[in-house]
Amino acid sequence: GGKWDFERLRWFNGVWIRRLLPDELLERLLPFLPAEWDRALVRSVLPLIQERLHTLADAKPQIAFLFEDVTLEAVRLLPKKRAVDETRALVARARAAVAGAEPLEHEPIETALRSLAESSGWKQGDVNMAVRLAVTGTNVGPPLYESIVLLGRERSLERLDRAVAALS
Repeated sequence: GGKWDFERLRWFNGVWIRRLLPDELLERLLPFLPAEWDRALVRSVLPLIQERLHTLADAKPQIAFLFEDVTLEAVRLLPKKRAVDETRALVARARAAVAGAEPLEHEPIETALRSLAESSGWKQGDVNMAVRLAVTGTNVGPPLYESIVLLGRERSLERLDRAVAALS
């Protein structure tokens, strides 16, 4: 007898999504996204998330941070085994690192946050996760540095400021 394997179906669906050209993927995603979302911005983020999609419905939660305000909860901003005070200080330093990254592109942001991890004694993954949660409000989505670039300097810094305030 046959067996319904939902996980295998999701896997096959992901394979087909990864085969789509970006414009084809955008057209198929339109029914799953709010009409007011900027299509050019959605199109620019698709190559960053296409590999992570298993269904078309997976796209919206991964890119919603670009279009909607994020809710920041202090508990979610804390990496494991880190205190509130040290996390607040790190996020404040991360804000300064992102503010000083010139130009606002992948390499300068990565260099700034890598330097921050080294000087603070934090693991790179913990620094990136704290910044990711502050900027996107979630631990899944496009790569961190590209997320900051897509969000823009002003909005990224504003969210980092809000994270510092949430940790106060």
